[in-house]
Amino acid sequence: MNDMNTRTRKLLGDWIAAVRPELRKVPGKPEYLYYGDGTNGWGVQTNQKAFSAFAAYAKMAGDRRAQQEALAMLRFSLATHVTGDQSLTDGDGVRWGHTWISILGIERMMFGVEALSFSTNMDALTDADRAALKRMLLSEADFQLTQEIIAGIPGAINKPESNWWNGGLLLRCALFYPDAPNAAAYREKAADLLANAISVPSDAESSELLDGKPMCERFIGANFTEVYALNHHGYLNVGYMVITLSQAAYLHFSLRDAGLTAPEWMYRHVRELWQLVKSLIFPDGRLCRIGGDTRVRYCYCQDYLLPVLLMVEELFGESTEALRKGWLSQVEREVSYNGDGTFLSKRVELFRERSVIYYTRLESDRATTLACTAYYDRGLSPRESSPVKPIADWHDAYHGACFTRNDRRIASFSWSGAEGPVGLCVPLADSSLAEWRNNLVGRVEGDGTRRKIDVLTYRETSFPEGFVTSGEFMTHEYALLTEQLSEENVVHGYMAYAALPDGATVLVIQIGRTDQMRHCVTVTPLLLNIPNDVFNGLTRTYEWSDDRRCVTVDGKLSVLSLCEAPLELLNPPYRQIGLCNHSEKFAPYAKRGMLHCDELTIAPQRMPRFYKSGETVYDIAAAITIGTFASPASAVYLRDGNIRAAAIRGQDGVGYVLAYNPGTDAAETTLQIYGQTLTLKLDSGEAKLAMV
Repeated sequence: MNDMNTRTRKLLGDWIAAVRPELRKVPGKPEYLYYGDGTNGWGVQTNQKAFSAFAAYAKMAGDRRAQQEALAMLRFSLATHVTGDQSLTDGDGVRWGHTWISILGIERMMFGVEALSFSTNMDALTDADRAALKRMLLSEADFQLTQEIIAGIPGAINKPESNWWNGGLLLRCALFYPDAPNAAAYREKAADLLANAISVPSDAESSELLDGKPMCERFIGANFTEVYALNHHGYLNVGYMVITLSQAAYLHFSLRDAGLTAPEWMYRHVRELWQLVKSLIFPDGRLCRIGGDTRVRYCYCQDYLLPVLLMVEELFGESTEALRKGWLSQVEREVSYNGDGTFLSKRVELFRERSVIYYTRLESDRATTLACTAYYDRGLSPRESSPVKPIADWHDAYHGACFTRNDRRIASFSWSGAEGPVGLCVPLADSSLAEWRNNLVGRVEGDGTRRKIDVLTYRETSFPEGFVTSGEFMTHEYALLTEQLSEENVVHGYMAYAALPDGATVLVIQIGRTDQMRHCVTVTPLLLNIPNDVFNGLTRTYEWSDDRRCVTVDGKLSVLSLCEAPLELLNPPYRQIGLCNHSEKFAPYAKRGMLHCDELTIAPQRMPRFYKSGETVYDIAAAITIGTFASPASAVYLRDGNIRAAAIRGQDGVGYVLAYNPGTDAAETTLQIYGQTLTLKLDSGEAKLAMV
């Protein structure tokens, strides 16, 4: 047994001991147990994921008690399906199944079924269990034969991950139950679903054969852009790229362990999508979510990266051990911090109090992915030795997204982010410095209790080792307290952002103006989030210059105010990074989030005040670099009419000037900078990067 498996089993054993008192019994049915609340939807899937963790742990550790508990959880799941005779806790006659998402929990629990099926010297599945399992699987497969396949951008209709799990189950049934009456139809529908899972626009013209039929004949819609960006939940969603790949991983290992051959078309575009995902993983295994996240940080999608890493190690000969060990260390750190064997009890205490189903859902995500990886991490046999290379520079026009990566820095900007535009400049070697909520965009709060950023226009240019982007947005708020208004625009934002080709530095210009008289409660320009939570030991070191215009964080990242105002550090006494949902599905609980950040800002306004129509709310520029600045005294911020220019000497010694015209008309400026004369012509809204 390798070190990772030993450590993972310890985590799972402690977790099972911690949650065992939370397993619930069904009155009068001692053969059933469930974890969570036993309701339809996420309640069912929470129990299925916990079952798989119990079952795999029981097999690996030879734990008979955990195995019996796993059997009771499985039997509850099978009995409460539409093919069973037991009601869920929602009420008499309520059963689960035959929905677009019911197969998700099934696919995630199947390795637990395998762990029980392949047990030796211990009780395993009975004939009745196997019959009930087959009834459930074929019933779901038959239901999928009746369903329309949906695919396509934008995100309101794209279903890459559900097309994969639905197609995966159909293929599973076709291969595991070849004598099923509809086995041939399962395989054909599976090919159609998987063709429209990781699908891109050029697939519409592809003659590549998928199970005997050209791709163009199976094509329904592109779920990904041509460069494999995914718009999901309405934003550039790196996490759901991982979820889609994880579904391929589950079926890959099921077929491997059963000695069944997976058709090659099952892996279509897996390699290309993996290349992008690989490029967005820090060396310690944490995802770099350049489009942000609306959910609990470092959970769910992050957890499901584990089986993906194991799959690509076998498929492509990737070396993923360091990534898996890195993430395992972070999980261990948080478990130690909790002190009770659970994975998330302290950071997600709000859910434990107010939403048990959400809390148990997140706990079971971590348990099942750890268990799955430990269970399948045996006898890995790479099919080929051709690991993909990370992408150094990437641009996706659909989301207005760019990133550049080298051995020191990841820098990115995305206009279509989870909570509006988001920028990042972080050391590749320290993922704990990455946070995306309004990061490097700034935040203005008016009188509303909900807010979002509506992007109005943007443009971007990518080049080797860098990019330039600029655009406009409107901070919009709703759910106002007054009876006269329900929503209002607060501040019109303008910004330019450039990742310099020195491989270390980012320049940012931010301007905010009112379109009419507005009352603003707080104004937080720049807003560089510095996570300061369990993952970095709850401690940050800030080294300030005498004028406080420059600060270095932990000796790894430096920030410089290019304007007259110094930097300020805000440190809320609560975790301020929580859920984001603009449909008001969730209560905000603004002071009970799931991650704490310090906030670096320039000239913040913390007292409410009115701004006149057309008044400037903020007008700032800053530089961020990896390590320390080579010559911070060279940095300047120039204003010439509408044009703004931020300049600094990069770590390569080159002078860089980011010029931006937020005005409505084209403009020209002549700058005296670094002993040279620089004349620039800029269209309305345009930003340019010049070297002097």
